Amino acid sequence: PFDGFKYCLWTYCRHPNYFGEWMAWNAFVLMALPPLARLEEALPIKLSLLVILCYVSRLFYDCLNFWTGAEPAEHFSVQKRKLYREYQKSTRLFFPFEMPFVDHCRE
Repeated sequence: PFDGFKYCLWTYCRHPNYFGEWMAWNAFVLMALPPLARLEEALPIKLSLLVILCYVSRLFYDCLNFWTGAEPAEHFSVQKRKLYREYQKSTRLFFPFEMPFVDHCRE
């Protein structure tokens, strides 16, 4: 349904705005790494903080895909738009590029 230059991003994935927001949150995680490396704490504390940062990224991914973003929006889009099912079959859900071992939710 979204052909043409105006909707170019929506031909690669169904929710490029959520992907962009997730990447912005990941930028904050990446900006936290240099101060984390300069901490004068013990190695186990540094590693535990690093693990927490990784889980924060995963938390935002889950939030944008399953709890508040893509899944609820897709539920109502399928009900409102007849051609949306075909669009789902041909377009990735979240990532605008193919990734191995990732379910792109093409039904």
